Amino acid sequence: MASAASRRTFDPSDPFGRRVVRVADLTGPQRIALLMEAAKELRLMTDRPWAVYLGKAIDDWFERDGSLEDRLGVRPPRGSRARPAAVLRRDRVDQLLLALAASAGSDEAAVRMLQAPGTAPAGLREIVDDLRMLRAPSSLASIGRARRRSRDRDEVTIRRVAA
Repeated sequence: MASAASRRTFDPSDPFGRRVVRVADLTGPQRIALLMEAAKELRLMTDRPWAVYLGKAIDDWFERDGSLEDRLGVRPPRGSRARPAAVLRRDRVDQLLLALAASAGSDEAAVRMLQAPGTAPAGLREIVDDLRMLRAPSSLASIGRARRRSRDRDEVTIRRVAA
């Protein structure tokens, strides 16, 4: 009969002979242990405030249960559509709108390219195509809003670093 050690799959690159398992194949308790280990490592990264924040949020989630979104502070207010995926999409659209406006030379030129995609020069077609694929707004006001949101994000980052 084969021993337990011979039935395991070993990674030849692991000098300690530990069993290699894909994260997708872990059981629930194994995933919890993995998250606890990650939280501990994050808390120890004291030179990186974001890592400590994540580690403490995961610990708090384990101790008090509830929603990880609540513990991380990313749950949108009731009725809001500002879910993390939507916020990231909006940020991407904002970046592309501002890049197009800067490359086009003016907000008005960028709007013209968005409203008539065939008019975009070869170097800007990819940005215009990405914006159209994301169903980005194509008005002067949308570029102004993107600029304001970008400025607001930069100010928050600066305050956080300076504090």
